[in-house]
Amino acid sequence: MYHTELRLTEAKKILAKFRRNDTCRFDLLFFSFLPHFLYQKLLRNYNYSFPILRKEFCEKLKKQSKDLVASCAEIQSLRDFGTRPIDIDSIGVSWLNNLLFHLIIRPLSSQLFGSTENFQDLDWRQGYIAGYSEKPAVEKGAQMHRLVPHTDDSEVTLNIGMGDEDFEGGDLAFYNLRGTPEEGKFVGQFHPIMGHALIHSGRHLHEVQEVTKGDRYAYIIWARSWGSLRANICPCCWMTRRQNTSVSKNRCICAPQWN
Repeated sequence: MYHTELRLTEAKKILAKFRRNDTCRFDLLFFSFLPHFLYQKLLRNYNYSFPILRKEFCEKLKKQSKDLVASCAEIQSLRDFGTRPIDIDSIGVSWLNNLLFHLIIRPLSSQLFGSTENFQDLDWRQGYIAGYSEKPAVEKGAQMHRLVPHTDDSEVTLNIGMGDEDFEGGDLAFYNLRGTPEEGKFVGQFHPIMGHALIHSGRHLHEVQEVTKGDRYAYIIWARSWGSLRANICPCCWMTRRQNTSVSKNRCICAPQWN
């Protein structure tokens, strides 16, 4: 489990260094966010979409990931590498996780989700690239046609479309917040756009609908609050969202009758 120790000031130093590096052009990133788009509210219950990465950058990151998966597929001991989403820290791009976490996710989440999700601050992140395809294949890092309705093991999720641009299907469909009376009711759906992010509560039920043409990739960051929210909640109950009802508290293995 990776607990980032990078603080916001350190993230800013990396950002400044990245700007000065001629070999990694900063303009491939697109960090014109807070005052300009003012949170385009996409769906009810706190789903927001906004542009964040340039297409050129998305293509470079996606190509690096796919090339690595293809190379590992040729080595017997590494063939399982592409069977799961590609961890961003593992391929040497942890700086991007840190920048997005500290400069985008944390400040936005404190404004959009801090009260409804009951956390004081976010202090952990994990980023990965997930692939879906009309013709799934481990060799290209796209292992599935679709993903059934689920909630994320996160307080807040940032989901960035990475293309390809011409895929069909693969929409994100949302079914309201888990642990509420409206849980399971269809809210709406969103077709991923390359370089655009969708930020939502981790407990918002959602699915990836079947990809009917081409390949669809997403760069996803899960953000958690270990220091506040999760420090006071049974992790099992948190995963199943049972902590919100009096009945569920008696079923929890942490309840008094079991200890």
